[in-house]
Amino acid sequence: MNNPDYLNSLNPNDLLFLTKISEQSDRYNDMLTFIKAYIRKTSHDLSKEEQMLFSGAFYYISNLHKHSIRVLKFQEIKEEQQNNISKKILSEKYREKIEIEFLSLCKDLLIILEENLLPRATNSESRGFYLNLRGIYYSKMFDSTTYSKNAIEKINVERVFNEDWDKIKNDLSPAHPLRLGYAVKIMEFYFEIMLNTKKSCEIAKNAADEAICDIENLSQENRRDSEIIIKLLKENIELMLS
Repeated sequence: MNNPDYLNSLNPNDLLFLTKISEQSDRYNDMLTFIKAYIRKTSHDLSKEEQMLFSGAFYYISNLHKHSIRVLKFQEIKEEQQNNISKKILSEKYREKIEIEFLSLCKDLLIILEENLLPRATNSESRGFYLNLRGIYYSKMFDSTTYSKNAIEKINVERVFNEDWDKIKNDLSPAHPLRLGYAVKIMEFYFEIMLNTKKSCEIAKNAADEAICDIENLSQENRRDSEIIIKLLKENIELMLS
């Protein structure tokens, strides 16, 4: 499905239709290929449905990738315990190949966000949605063993996280679900990747406290979502400090 001639022959309506039926048939790599082509062929801000298709495609692929890496790491341990060094090395190299492919995918999606979607955002909610996706893609890149050891990349990504966090705080109210969702992402980034528990707890506590003071101003639907995220932030603070 990555044939450029085939993708170029399709109009945006065809690409959107194929995106939807790819999801229905569990063809998630095709789903992502079609929605990426759709984005590159159009010039408008994505609708809510289109945003869900774009984010959903990566969500499915990410979960499959996580499962693959877990299985291969288990296999490496198993082969090492049985002293099958050659098979351990084969498993390790295969895992590294999969990690590189996933890293490349994340970088490609970051380019789409930065060159296509963020410049088209017509309101603060759209921009907040895309910034949340950028946080997800950067965080997922650190699942790669090689990338996670790159100190320079950690510093660069930390800068992006903080800049985007400032943008979201300027655009969205303290209790908005997208703002709270980003608080979870930057909290996890500092705890899991930067290994900075103090900073992580500080971000989570401030976000939760500010949201509680503002939550009465939300619609009923947003309020339910925000209450769930506030609870998650508080639970994570307890876990990090335990």
